[in-house]
Amino acid sequence: MPRATRRILITAGPTHEPIDAVRYLGNRSSGETGLAVAAEAARRAWAVRILLGPTPRAPTDSRIAVHRFRTTDDLGQLLHRHFHEADVLVMAAAVSDFRPSVSAEQLGRKIRRTDAGLTLDLERTPDLLAACAERRRPGQFLVGFALDEQDGL
Repeated sequence: MPRATRRILITAGPTHEPIDAVRYLGNRSSGETGLAVAAEAARRAWAVRILLGPTPRAPTDSRIAVHRFRTTDDLGQLLHRHFHEADVLVMAAAVSDFRPSVSAEQLGRKIRRTDAGLTLDLERTPDLLAACAERRRPGQFLVGFALDEQDGL
């Protein structure tokens, strides 16, 4: 395949899953891994698109197209829109495995502190890499990163 036609889609950064209007369930991902892959791919003259979560970091190379997301669902919508264009997908984002089961009422307001405390019910988020794998066309290459416990490696 000619060098100019290589297209890579990269996910990077955390997801923030809302608990109420001001709080979220998140993680400490900086997006550095995905940003480093994007920078190297751009250096090698690939067409690079990065889907970047809520992190203050951003690509420094103007050739990298950036699309921002906040939640797992936001990222899923961007993947649905752009995955078919990519020759390679690198899933380096730290996508939450769970999100709060939140009502629209909770999302529209801040939950006030009470003596009773707060219990969060969590639900699974969709497996975005598996969804892409089901839609993969012949010749598309998928790479997924996962954080595991040291003793599980």
